[in-house]
Amino acid sequence: MIARFGILNAIFIYFIFLTKLSGQSNEGQGFYKFNAGIYNAKGFVLQHNEGVAHLAYGRPASRELYFNWDSDGSEQWQHRYGLPEKGVSLAVIDTDMEETGKIYYSMAYMQFFLLKLKIVSLTFRLGSGLTYAPKRYDRDKNNLNVMLSSPLSLNMQGRLGLQFNLTEQIHLNSTVSLSHASNGAWSLPNSGINIVSSEIGLGYYFKQEVYSNTLEERDINKKIRYMGLFSLAARDPDLSISKRYPFATLRFMADYQITRVNRIGFGLDFLFNTSLKKTIEEKLGNKNAQDYKRIAVVVGHELIISNFSIITQIGRHVYRDFRLDGFPDFYQRYGLKYYLHDEIHISMLLKAFKGRADNIAFGIGWRR
Repeated sequence: MIARFGILNAIFIYFIFLTKLSGQSNEGQGFYKFNAGIYNAKGFVLQHNEGVAHLAYGRPASRELYFNWDSDGSEQWQHRYGLPEKGVSLAVIDTDMEETGKIYYSMAYMQFFLLKLKIVSLTFRLGSGLTYAPKRYDRDKNNLNVMLSSPLSLNMQGRLGLQFNLTEQIHLNSTVSLSHASNGAWSLPNSGINIVSSEIGLGYYFKQEVYSNTLEERDINKKIRYMGLFSLAARDPDLSISKRYPFATLRFMADYQITRVNRIGFGLDFLFNTSLKKTIEEKLGNKNAQDYKRIAVVVGHELIISNFSIITQIGRHVYRDFRLDGFPDFYQRYGLKYYLHDEIHISMLLKAFKGRADNIAFGIGWRR
């Protein structure tokens, strides 16, 4: 995992305290709807635990193609966040390590303008997608690659940069990024790969349009609301058991919206990790020796952007019988939530212990 997810903490501090809480009209102003470009990057592999020390020698180089489209101002949240850009990118990364070889990134992201001037802009990009690794862990042929053990992994990236406008349509980008890929214990080993890099890129704006009118802000619903969620993941118990087991979670929370972009919540997690049940059987040789089910209290924050939100939560087990698996009582959860409408949502969630990925789950829930 990205070291303690420190970069995400900085992101949330910005959004919680500094985002625009009222729209600003851009009616009549022209803008370029699309831009595309290329990045070249160089970086290093971050050693995030002792188990990957033998792999943290690489100096990765990458090339990335991207395509962005600008907000048109037709929705109020776009003005609130400074008319951000949405985009997709494709990248090829040579990890400069024999064990991992080349990996391929595809990503969808949003790029926010923290500061926007005529000549230069300060940007922040947050994205997620899929990573393909042709060269991965193999017990007989490549057993040193404890970072990547499955063909596909989930990736995340935070990127801070400066955009220099050389002309009205041509811009130079200078950025630094923190990128991570992990399969969330879908298969083991599951250390994941973290890359710190600096990029230099060139982009071009095209197709000029005019911003739409700013819409009226809706009133904030100040009532306490209640949420239920069912999520499901799959885990590989350990290297000796090459089989995946379901991990189900039932979550019940009460939440309260404190601003237009911030919502806080408190509740309970009921965790049913059947891969842990298999671990108990293997380690203790007794199917009824200890209970694999767990209960935890959870506090969380939801950063509201539009019809999707960014989720951060901290949980602590209050019922936990089996303790031989090496995991602490506290855990973190990060994810994306998409509202199909006001009461129904779907989500993708990453659960971790001190930066060590435990599972990637997909869920469906209600809120009323």
